[in-house]
Amino acid sequence: MLYEFECTHCGAQFEARRAIEERNHADCPRCAKQANKRLSVIHNTFGFRLTDASHEKFHKDEVERAV
Repeated sequence: MLYEFECTHCGAQFEARRAIEERNHADCPRCAKQANKRLSVIHNTFGFRLTDASHEKFHKDEVERAV
């Protein structure tokens, strides 16, 4: 899986693929010190409305908004 990390030594922020059992730490690509996993929020929107026609795409003049 892809995780976000932040180095406590140099402050670099980066993403790295890690196995689930190795998800809490990764080596910083900038300074090679151990970095900690950042709290990530996954936000998936597919561009559909939550209506009776929930699988109908937005039109160009409509604004997509978070629900």
